[in-house]
Amino acid sequence: MKALAAFLLTSLLVLPGYAINRINISPSDIDYLSLEYGEVPLNQTALAEIGINAPSDRPVDIHELLIFGDMYAATTDCGDQVAAGEYCVIDIYFTPTATGEHYGEMSIKTSEGNILLKLYGTGI
Repeated sequence: MKALAAFLLTSLLVLPGYAINRINISPSDIDYLSLEYGEVPLNQTALAEIGINAPSDRPVDIHELLIFGDMYAATTDCGDQVAAGEYCVIDIYFTPTATGEHYGEMSIKTSEGNILLKLYGTGI
């Protein structure tokens, strides 16, 4: 796999006082990632932001972005390409409408490699 930099910002929006945590992900780690939202009250929303960084010498093409799971949704400013040296953000939302554990996946296919995110959250 070519070098693709990514970063993960997570913040629970449902409870005040949570800080945004930045986790730097090395290229060898981005084939498969797990994102745990924890316990979220019913009909509340938790947000995680995924950033895709393009290398300084070339753009990154975004071929496909898919999300699976009834309680998960995503928005993005990525478009079809991230310019060289720039980044884009994917917001992933978890909004439980039923109690219990809920699983999902997000697949991001790029010209630099593929990213698979396993999504986990619990509705309370």
